[in-house]
Amino acid sequence: MKGKTRKQKVIAAICLVLVWIAVLWLIQCLVVPKYQTGVVEGSMTAEYYKDKSKHEVLMVGDCEVYENISTIELWRKYGITSYIRGSAQQLVWHSYYMLEDALRYETPKVVVFNVLALKYNEPQSEAYNRMSIDGMRWSKSKVEAIKASMMEDEHFIDYVFPLFRYHSRWSELDRDDFKHIFKKDPVTHNGYYMRVDVRPQEEFPDPTPLTDYTLGEKAMSYLDKMTELCKEKGIKLVLIKAPVEFPHWYDQWDKQMVEYAEENGLDYLNFISLRDDAGIDMSTDTYDAGLHLNVSGAEKMADYFGAWLTENCDLTDCRTDKEYSELWQKKTELYEQEKTNQYKELREYGKIVSKAPVETKETNVMKNFIILVLVAALCLTLVACSGGDKKPADSGNEPAGTVTSDGYTVKVKGTEVALDAKMAPLADALGEPTKYFESESCAFQGLDKVYTYGGVVISTYPMEDVDYVLSVELKDDTVSTAEGVSIGDSLSKVTEKYGDPAETLPTAVSYTKGGVKLSFFLENDAVTSITYTKA
Repeated sequence: MKGKTRKQKVIAAICLVLVWIAVLWLIQCLVVPKYQTGVVEGSMTAEYYKDKSKHEVLMVGDCEVYENISTIELWRKYGITSYIRGSAQQLVWHSYYMLEDALRYETPKVVVFNVLALKYNEPQSEAYNRMSIDGMRWSKSKVEAIKASMMEDEHFIDYVFPLFRYHSRWSELDRDDFKHIFKKDPVTHNGYYMRVDVRPQEEFPDPTPLTDYTLGEKAMSYLDKMTELCKEKGIKLVLIKAPVEFPHWYDQWDKQMVEYAEENGLDYLNFISLRDDAGIDMSTDTYDAGLHLNVSGAEKMADYFGAWLTENCDLTDCRTDKEYSELWQKKTELYEQEKTNQYKELREYGKIVSKAPVETKETNVMKNFIILVLVAALCLTLVACSGGDKKPADSGNEPAGTVTSDGYTVKVKGTEVALDAKMAPLADALGEPTKYFESESCAFQGLDKVYTYGGVVISTYPMEDVDYVLSVELKDDTVSTAEGVSIGDSLSKVTEKYGDPAETLPTAVSYTKGGVKLSFFLENDAVTSITYTKA
């Protein structure tokens, strides 16, 4: 009798453990971001695994790839089977491990990589990391991608068990979280993200000078790894720069890419210089003032690039294959249906609403009650395991290491401006800017903004609906640094005010204090520009 009782206890304990595992798994499925409206880029990585066909062309990169090349047009015009493994601000190591992961399932004839990501030599944001990595299936490639990408305050365990990271989202759950708890709708067409609306290109801010134009060692090392991997697998690697001019692609970077391609026997195509040849018109072929192409521009880009791929790569016109033709006919029909739906939304609402954030909160009382009970039961355990509460990555974190008086600052119209300061009170104090530019942020629901006040240019970035100062540039002698240096002053005056520089280059000297890098750009030993950036 006692043995039976022990057996029953063991069975009961096992059942209890299984029940709690199931509960934890269900809660995790519920609270992780769904990326189905608003910032849909977080859904792109996982979508790749749902496409069971093989692809002769595989593209990796950020929004300069997935918003600028129509995969359906490549098929329709040339019979090219392609997929874009894209994600918001996909850094070079993200791209490398995405490619390495994809090669577990297929071996394309051509891999295309967009080079803009080489400007980043360090991880930039947990939100960007999450949107690129969370959707990857578990493998050695995903493990290495996490290790290469984590910010200082990130933890590997949070990627293994996302519940630790996102449990505080329970109070923010909306209709999308319940609707897509187990199944997500596609947001791309073989990786291409469609927009049909038109907003002509505007005048971009002047590019900020850099103290050093050398592309970073870490970034270039991963490009080397990508080159070696493709050569090992017998894949042709093609480097491209998308045909958009903002963010700025410096001539010095372009020269490095030309030299790299020559040294490694690769093809490099800068589509900025080829835009006219492709027939792309930035007054009609962009939906966001020139940052990305709309469907018209993406199809023109695919027409031009597809012709080059057909001529220079050993690709198959798969339109003659019945199985592929039937599959891609369905893809084309879905593509045209979304195009029709978006045009309809434009006519009825004046904007694309199908990708807009869901504003209506879930009102089902029972669902909210169940969530509240489950989260309350697990609260102490989760907090203990996760080391405290944090805001979910998709909504952004408060900027780390906020700089105030500890770093270099500058006074504009009598108002002190510091990096990472909130822009709203500064804008109120500074009044109407002489020039203003904004661009939609690739990963956050907000805008990157550039304010010009005479000879001062202030750039900002969005975080949780708040704009923060990213950088400040002084462009003429109407304003000076807090220490009294202006455009036109001599190098000797700079060193007199600041001492020996922390960094000396042929065209610039830099100083660092409190997380701020203050750079003086020089020509004939005279200051031509001054910038305040994060160190």
